[in-house]
Amino acid sequence: MRDVPGVLAASETIRKKLRLFAVRDGHAPQLSGKDLNVYVLAGLQSDHESTGLDEAREKLRRGMYLYVREGSTEQSIDDLIPGVNGRTVSRCCFATDDRHAEMLFLEGHIDHCIRKSIECGLYAELAIQMATLSAAERSGFPTGAR
Repeated sequence: MRDVPGVLAASETIRKKLRLFAVRDGHAPQLSGKDLNVYVLAGLQSDHESTGLDEAREKLRRGMYLYVREGSTEQSIDDLIPGVNGRTVSRCCFATDDRHAEMLFLEGHIDHCIRKSIECGLYAELAIQMATLSAAERSGFPTGAR
């Protein structure tokens, strides 16, 4: 859902669209405070637009899923990985929004995110969980994990 103003205004059109899907991904750059509360209460469950650690932590505290993005233009692993730990990892995944073919060929895809996160100090087990179990659970895939 990219229409943040429509969500915050409780637009009937937006509410109808949100009711269509169980998994609702958001695009909410720099949204915080009461506006973030409204966004979450409207049913938006995740965001891949966070660029700062404080923003990412606030979204996690509100129960959102955090996609740590490492694409061609926006690269946030360096800034956001410090917010991932044993308590938050179940709601943290990777996103490779708009990753160009050349980057995929030269650096890889999610495997690059895992390596870079480990280089930034994240435990390997947590980086792998972000790429696998956390992403599968977020997407609603059965994992057998309980």
